[in-house]
Amino acid sequence: LKCPRSDHTRAPVKTRQAAFRPPAPPPCLGHFSCSAAQLVLRAIRHSSAMSIYLLDYEEACRAVRANPSDREVVLSALHRDGRALEYAAAAFQCDRAIVLEAVKGDGRAFEFAADALRADPRFVLEAVTQHGWALKHATADLRAHRGIVLEAVRSRGSALEYAAAELRADRDIAFEAATQNILALDHAPAELRAEFRADREMVLAAVDKRGGNFDFVAKEFGADREVVLAAVRRDPDVLQYASEALQRDPELQPDRAAANPLAVPGTAAPLVLVEGICPAPGGGV
Repeated sequence: LKCPRSDHTRAPVKTRQAAFRPPAPPPCLGHFSCSAAQLVLRAIRHSSAMSIYLLDYEEACRAVRANPSDREVVLSALHRDGRALEYAAAAFQCDRAIVLEAVKGDGRAFEFAADALRADPRFVLEAVTQHGWALKHATADLRAHRGIVLEAVRSRGSALEYAAAELRADRDIAFEAATQNILALDHAPAELRAEFRADREMVLAAVDKRGGNFDFVAKEFGADREVVLAAVRRDPDVLQYASEALQRDPELQPDRAAANPLAVPGTAAPLVLVEGICPAPGGGV
């Protein structure tokens, strides 16, 4: 590993162990008397602060290519970008814990898992629960497994794209995917897309889970106050897609909507206990 020259003198041991304080430049890796693997590991661990070293896929892959059999280095690199699993030793591509760590951050990493893991129903279920996109690299029979696909779309609605055709046409699965991410309906049959857009309860569930979903049903529900209120509570920016009248509604302004505890269906109302009824001075009770 190389780093820019630094005019800073070698820091004492205690300073090197202290937390990194930007914008002071990090010490040159050449100052440390340790193995190459330890240098890589130290850089990975501090990458959130030392952004000039390890911020992206290429750097994570470089770390694993240099130390493919070092478990600690591999795990740390996978935490940065799971796709670096491609360069890990074959033994790690068969290791359940390591593969799950890779998939957790990016389901596409499942492509580099051992064939045996990608064909294991129990493990695939774990993987898609971590990140739905792992479904893409499961075996064909598992992409047609209803339970596995259902968990995948609950994790990432867009994983519907990788399900078997018959499951993409399954109403419950398609609607579960749309509730997580309404764009998933692009991978469902046209009749299901039309049905969803006309189903107010499904739309309410979708915008209550992810306010950004409102953008794609604004044409149908832009003037529906309850739908707009539910969406704005999750994502204030979507108010711009509501009708002009609702955009001016004081109760729909983001700060007011967020403070409204009764904004969406299913929210428990506060319980008020009335211990006695007394006549009011001006009349009434």
